[in-house]
Amino acid sequence: MTANTPEMHIAFGVNDTYAEPLETCITSLLWHNQNSRIYLYVLHESLSPENRKSLAELTAPFPNSRISFIQTSIPNEFNNLLKHSTITKETFLRFSLPTLLPTHVDKALYLDADIVINGPIQSFFDTPLQDHILAATPDAYKETYLSLLKPYGVQEYVNAGVLLLNLKVIREEHLLPEVYRFIQANLHNPHIKLADQDVINILWHQRTLIQDRIYNMDMRKISDKTGLILHYAGHPKPWYEMGLRNFYWAFYDKMKEALKNQDNPFPFLVMHQTFLDIASGTERVIIKIIIPPYQAFHRTVIFPLSMMMLDLFY
Repeated sequence: MTANTPEMHIAFGVNDTYAEPLETCITSLLWHNQNSRIYLYVLHESLSPENRKSLAELTAPFPNSRISFIQTSIPNEFNNLLKHSTITKETFLRFSLPTLLPTHVDKALYLDADIVINGPIQSFFDTPLQDHILAATPDAYKETYLSLLKPYGVQEYVNAGVLLLNLKVIREEHLLPEVYRFIQANLHNPHIKLADQDVINILWHQRTLIQDRIYNMDMRKISDKTGLILHYAGHPKPWYEMGLRNFYWAFYDKMKEALKNQDNPFPFLVMHQTFLDIASGTERVIIKIIIPPYQAFHRTVIFPLSMMMLDLFY
């Protein structure tokens, strides 16, 4: 690392339930971005010491990375805005980034924990924001939510799982008080279905810089494996559901095992991508195993949805 090494400031907001998925996210991020200086910020309300230790250990093989844990609180009344089982109140922690991150950090990339990084993302982080508040990609189900938010004149609807935030503008224009006032005034608003994501789209849609879907590929709808940021949004979560669980944890386990080898971390990398073939009632899984120096081969596996366990990795 030199004075000219590019850097990224990347933040997460999690509880103990999402700590292990976050390990997979961070591991894939660090592996694919070894030419960048990476500052990680984990925002939490009560993350256990054991989970903090496990997350901190992930940076050991990567001297280009540093991790910080920032404990804060979330107003309990914000729970009234949560209407989906996959959304926890920690989702509101992204609004705390302008006040909790160091004041010299002008830009931060917020990532949900249910993400796998599939390549270098420095160019995305370096996107010039100018006077935009954020950069993000359109939500895979945007038509549904645009209809719900029609009274607010929202013309484009982005997914909040990947947000490149202009902290400098948010601070200088004192935008957060308006956000918190809006949340307090709309805790029972029937138009708001996706908590902070809807709030971001309502308040900031006119100052959002739209990005390519490769920077937030919803794995429920997109079968293209070329995305740089793969997002397991909604259901099913890959660490719970059927075959999805096996492949996600195979990736996770290989990462954890390889971490023990400090001289040669990650001798190989297992990536996967899954999509549902409705007509045949099967899930199709593409597995990519990458062996340095980045020689890859692919394998496609098809299995019935009724099959609960597959032992593809020995």
